[in-house]
Amino acid sequence: MSYDIALGTMRVSGFFNGLLVLDRKESRAKTVLQRAIATGIDLIDTAPIYARGLAESDIGAFAPRVRVWTKVGVDISRTLPELNYTVSGMLRSLRGSLERLRRDGVEAVFIQNPPQRAIASLDIPGFLERCRASGYTDTVGLSLLRPSDVRALSPMQLPEGVPLMLEAGMMNEATSLIASLAQKHSVVIRSPFAGGRVFDGVAAAKRPEFVAAELNSLAREWRPSAIVIGPRTPGQLRDYVTVKLEGSHGGAGLHTAR
Repeated sequence: MSYDIALGTMRVSGFFNGLLVLDRKESRAKTVLQRAIATGIDLIDTAPIYARGLAESDIGAFAPRVRVWTKVGVDISRTLPELNYTVSGMLRSLRGSLERLRRDGVEAVFIQNPPQRAIASLDIPGFLERCRASGYTDTVGLSLLRPSDVRALSPMQLPEGVPLMLEAGMMNEATSLIASLAQKHSVVIRSPFAGGRVFDGVAAAKRPEFVAAELNSLAREWRPSAIVIGPRTPGQLRDYVTVKLEGSHGGAGLHTAR
């Protein structure tokens, strides 16, 4: 059992409600990013829709030497963001992300939460080929939001080896299908703590133990390639950095036990 801990940045740089970026504090984003890196986390998960590009810009400014995953499928260049899962649209989105991230390429690109009607028509091989030819990335994955989205993969010939990023909350709702997919695809688990809501009622002193129990349980059951955590503030980051994890590697800034 060996996996990465990745820092998710969905609200680190502010919250985008579809029209405006709210709760924007650049200094907070800088602190969270740099403290996470100081604890040893060297993998960051982001997306252009996170704070409408500001999350990627903050990573480019304050975390230039870490591994990065970003996403495609949402065009933020328009007044109102639009879904675009064509190869040309996804490439255009990725170029914008790379510009904000201040880098020529990223470790992986995930196609972000395509609606069910779009899943079967995704040209993952074509997009991956263009990414490799341009030097943008060697890995294209698929991010899914709901158990029904996972079930929509059944009639689709998903290229073998495509990483799947799944919500922790769906793991017990499509268990047998996910287990079957995990035989041919690496699994990334995100949002294990539902944006922090599950911490309600958990005493601060007990949170590291609570975090460790949950992450270790997910790791033992699913053997993911990575788990994405999402602390939004320096205080929330402290809930993670003292936990003891089994088998995490490659940037788990947390105290680990192999």
